[in-house]
Amino acid sequence: MPHDTDLPLSRRGALLAAFIVSGLPLSAWSTPMNPAGPRPPGAEGFDFLLGSWTVRHRKLSARLRGSADWVEFPGTLDVRAILGGLGDIDENVLEDPAGRVLATSLRVFDAKSGDWSIYWIDARAPGLDPPLVGRFEGRVGHFYNDDVFEGRPVRVRFTYEDLGPRQARWSQAFSPDHGATWETNWTMDFTRTGA
Repeated sequence: MPHDTDLPLSRRGALLAAFIVSGLPLSAWSTPMNPAGPRPPGAEGFDFLLGSWTVRHRKLSARLRGSADWVEFPGTLDVRAILGGLGDIDENVLEDPAGRVLATSLRVFDAKSGDWSIYWIDARAPGLDPPLVGRFEGRVGHFYNDDVFEGRPVRVRFTYEDLGPRQARWSQAFSPDHGATWETNWTMDFTRTGA
């Protein structure tokens, strides 16, 4: 999600980005179930996140510098199923004190590997970040990739937690030492809106 990268946009990523920014409403991409039959095991991983949420963001003011100064601000999240339930897409509005941020996550399930790939698109620097890949174990999912932050390589981890029908949590952590230690630098606490 909100992490910095200076890796180039791939051709496949460019096509996905063009589709996402095409202007079609999310409802036009949403399908209720897989028309080819039942979904494979693991494809239900993000079902708990479907719907509309208010978000409480909390991020470190400085990453990988030993900071304990957190910045808090509100936001919203709206998540819809795509690809017959083999993926989802969301619209994020982050009311960051530095200025409103519009962003999208695209999550796609690979039935062969059983893994999810998560792509982040940020309106401040349009393009597709390299995906984080992983899976759920019970109600918690961990997703990883290698990236660059402020010119140094880092391992990135997203954690999604299904906390029940009206609550969920996401967090982002960086590791500068190949996963030996982690610093959590961003959390989002979700509260479901509406019925």
